Amino acid sequence: MPTFAPDRRRFCQALAALTVAACQRSEPSPHHSAAAERGPADLLILGGRVLTMDPRRPEAEALAIARGRILSVGDRAAIEARRGPHTRVLDLHGGCALPGLTDAHAHLIGLGRDLEIIDLRDAAGIPELLARLRAGAPAAGWVLGRGWDQNRWSDPAMPDHRPLSEAFPDRPVWLVRIDGHAGWANQAALALAGIDQNTPDPPGGELLRDDRGHPTGVLIDGAMALMPAPIATPADLRRQLLAAQAHVLARGLTGVHEMGVDPAADAVFRELAASGQLHLRVHGYADQEWFARELHTRHPDPISPESRYQLTGVKIYADGALGSRGAALLAPYSDRPDHSGLLLIEPERLEELVRRALRGGWQPATHAIGDRGNRVVLDAYARALAAATDLARPPRMRLEHAQILDLADIPRLAELGVIASMQPTHATSDMAWVPARVGPQRLA
Repeated sequence: MPTFAPDRRRFCQALAALTVAACQRSEPSPHHSAAAERGPADLLILGGRVLTMDPRRPEAEALAIARGRILSVGDRAAIEARRGPHTRVLDLHGGCALPGLTDAHAHLIGLGRDLEIIDLRDAAGIPELLARLRAGAPAAGWVLGRGWDQNRWSDPAMPDHRPLSEAFPDRPVWLVRIDGHAGWANQAALALAGIDQNTPDPPGGELLRDDRGHPTGVLIDGAMALMPAPIATPADLRRQLLAAQAHVLARGLTGVHEMGVDPAADAVFRELAASGQLHLRVHGYADQEWFARELHTRHPDPISPESRYQLTGVKIYADGALGSRGAALLAPYSDRPDHSGLLLIEPERLEELVRRALRGGWQPATHAIGDRGNRVVLDAYARALAAATDLARPPRMRLEHAQILDLADIPRLAELGVIASMQPTHATSDMAWVPARVGPQRLA
């Protein structure tokens, strides 16, 4: 019977098949025989602390697993009794085991793509960024990167295309900002997109311009769709999703809520789940265009403990992000007094999508960063909920990020039963420059 030390990757993979809800005995499925319930375990975890998330017994000494289900949690002696001739044993050597973690707002598809392009995170300035681009650029074609953040530079102003155009005069360069809500292009990419001084700002987007009205190369939110960057093929998506899965499993995640799934990604997720290659539990939210086009006439997937992938909600965008000044604020930005951000959807359209979602049993999850963006969403949610009084149990609505809220709006989340799906990492990633965006009065 093999015994192995707690290697992080293998430990996470061993737990990937478990339900994330709790470390306690699950009801047997129709495929889980009584003999398996009584027989030896496939895996024992012992030699440390087991955190159960069960308030009746928050901590145990050991854990027994068979066929992807927890058989028992308890004292080491009782768990050792489930050892058989082929049982694997994971000895924690005084460490700690806990239920697999679920990231409630993830973009596996984007992560898989980002693992293949040039990483620009933590670049201290444009010279370092250009050095990374030169070192990582492919031999031909587009130069793609992700992760730049002008707030980290000595000059935190938004950049323009000139340094990129000088470094790559004949090849298109397209670099997505760290928040995914802005892109930076060189002149070759702008030309391919047909963007010039006569190009109007698209709905829900902005082309930053210089003093003469020429595009600087920075495209905010809805304007990013103007850039004809390469589109991933199904083979690309499959490769990228498998790479993203390996990346997050190695970091302790066993489940994700995947935001913004389109038909191509949905097909790949289903193929990976059917072939047994999806080791995460993926709870999917369709992108709003797909939902509006056809999904609102269909039912969401049933939620099942056995399922590795299920599409049950819709992801909607209300506004942009603070870092690129696209978050919709009730008052102008303190460091850009002529600008209050962007609404990416008309309030009436938002309410319509939410109503359709509730009627069809789909869970709405709406991105909102700024105080105006959050208020618009809460207003739409309130009206949609008031119109759904005939529904016995409408899905609870989610407010994704909920980053900057007017104090008067915070109690409304409880009143409406809205889930504040917020990410604490935004506090640490944004804390250095948020005071400049919103000023001391709003910051307090």
